[in-house]
Amino acid sequence: MRCIAVITLLLAPSLAFAHGGFGQGTPFFSGVMHVLLSIPVLLPLIASGLFASQRGRGMVSKAQLVLPMLIALGAALALSGVDWGWLITANLVAVIVLAVLVATAVSLTDRGVLTVIGLVGALAGYALLRSDMPDDAVVWFVTGAMLGAMIVQGGVAILALLARAEWARIGVRVVGSWIAAIGVIYLGFSLA
Repeated sequence: MRCIAVITLLLAPSLAFAHGGFGQGTPFFSGVMHVLLSIPVLLPLIASGLFASQRGRGMVSKAQLVLPMLIALGAALALSGVDWGWLITANLVAVIVLAVLVATAVSLTDRGVLTVIGLVGALAGYALLRSDMPDDAVVWFVTGAMLGAMIVQGGVAILALLARAEWARIGVRVVGSWIAAIGVIYLGFSLA
């Protein structure tokens, strides 16, 4: 029986669409929960927290300031009315690139790190909004998403900073490679 269910979902992926509609709570709460439950938004936040933590506490603080502003910018792009549909694919590609940067522990300047985190934040912000959202709820939704993003990125970064052992730093890089793999799989399914 389980095999039939799996085959059905593989042959008809629209049946597995698990993206709830807007309105299961306040717009602010929906924004926070969307960040926590949406893979295209959650993966870049985890990766950006790990990436910032590889550069130390100062970079984590700077990333916490840059990320929410660029998420708001990405959400504004989504509201502009221009068809930027290719940015959803660009978001997944950016997740993969950022995760590879984490996995390889590439050393960039502070400006380079913040640019990468900002770009990923803007793309994640674009991926946040849906067309079924009422206009009066957008500001609260995006505000909730910005707070959720800060919590996820900051929490991941703090956990990574607290890990002082050599094996833990290697573990951060391994998580980066897992995020890259998940991103590749998700990108493959989104292009299918």
